[in-house]
Amino acid sequence: MLDVLRRHEGTEATGLLAAAARTFSPQPIETKPSKEVLELLREARRELRISESDASPRATTKLLDYLADLLTARLLPKEERKPARERLGEKGLLAATQFNIMLNPVISMRGAVYRAPWNHVVEAISHADVVEHFRAIDMQAQAPLVSLFVRRSPSRSMAPFYWLIEATRAGSSLMPIHAWRLFTDEFDLSGMSPRDALVSFATKFGVDLKLGSEIHKIIFRQDVKLRKDKYTRVIDSEALRVEMISESEEGQVGLTYAIENDRYLAYLEKHGVREDRY
Repeated sequence: MLDVLRRHEGTEATGLLAAAARTFSPQPIETKPSKEVLELLREARRELRISESDASPRATTKLLDYLADLLTARLLPKEERKPARERLGEKGLLAATQFNIMLNPVISMRGAVYRAPWNHVVEAISHADVVEHFRAIDMQAQAPLVSLFVRRSPSRSMAPFYWLIEATRAGSSLMPIHAWRLFTDEFDLSGMSPRDALVSFATKFGVDLKLGSEIHKIIFRQDVKLRKDKYTRVIDSEALRVEMISESEEGQVGLTYAIENDRYLAYLEKHGVREDRY
């Protein structure tokens, strides 16, 4: 426990933690933090080995997560913390660093189309610039949960690019399923949401998907007519075929796209991302 918290009763200590967290607000309520709040922040920085002068987004995220954990420990009984974290994760309200990121060896294995080191994937999620959580289908309460993370890579060894990570979500756990690189000479993500970034990426590299009489590069929450209690082919293309069955005559296709691997690999090679480096 931090020394400054030992000197205060429960509610006073909780108030100090909340006041310390508010100092990171874009428009802090307390423009002049008390001496005790400043002392708490200094102790927290020492505990996390963050220098006094470090005001980087990464340092701020670590401090806020640390303060949030301390507040949670005071406000919630131990047996309620995991269920609470699961509920927040389900709603997409956890900070990116608070998710349990599950290993997906397919992404980083040799020969995979992504050429993405696993530690880079984890860092892109934990320190994402923009995050978006949503359900793949809006007609079902139990529809798959999807999370998208966009982070501009800090790497200086190659042309500047963004990581675009797609993950499935269950409670407080994330399973990354795709890790794409969007180089800035071909993608301008200024002001884009992660979903818009994915649409832009799939439009460039996606295969044609036939849905009814229409051709799409990416499909999201598209209503379709089905034969009741019989399999209906709703997407028909060389790369992807999707059949659905339902007790009604209505259905919905969730987030669906397929990338032309050869084109994407050529794009990576052009930007210096070679397989022998991974």
